[in-house]
Amino acid sequence: TFSVGLTNDYTTEGTIYAFSPKGNYDSSNAANCKGGFTGISKTHQDLYVVVPTEQNPSTTSVDPAAHLLAGKATYTNGLPSSIKMTFNHAAAYGRMEITNFAEEITKVEITASEALAGISCYYYYAGAQEGQLTNADKETITINNPAADNKVFWFGCAPADLSEGTLEVKVYTADASYTKEIDFASKDLERGF
Repeated sequence: TFSVGLTNDYTTEGTIYAFSPKGNYDSSNAANCKGGFTGISKTHQDLYVVVPTEQNPSTTSVDPAAHLLAGKATYTNGLPSSIKMTFNHAAAYGRMEITNFAEEITKVEITASEALAGISCYYYYAGAQEGQLTNADKETITINNPAADNKVFWFGCAPADLSEGTLEVKVYTADASYTKEIDFASKDLERGF
């Protein structure tokens, strides 16, 4: 839940936007950008968004910093006393299960042929690109394992078309790493990416 104070300087109709979570953007060191909506551009009517390249999910859901929500409410005939927001997910979410693997997993790296994380752009205005998250700049997401015996990994990512691409999954244990590459262009997969 959240509350916000609105200015008295408004027109008789308009749109109120809300974005969660609020992120911190450090232009001098992109590694310090931990996820969330970091800034708004009124000129281009878009937001700067960071999809974390390193994520710490729970056993049942994605990392809160990668759980990106955007909402808006429009009003006419003056600002209402209460506002009902409609939220949508700005990011895509994935769930990966590793099977037939007995060792304890310390982390997993997912590297795609398309950018999945990093600094992105979310369009909030009522136009052709409204509601789209684009321009991610990092291909690799590192998922830290929340439990030693857990083989299910959740992650948030920028939407990407991998139908003709590849996905490399690298599993780390205390002593070794194992790599599996999935070539989507050459396989008839039951579920697409």
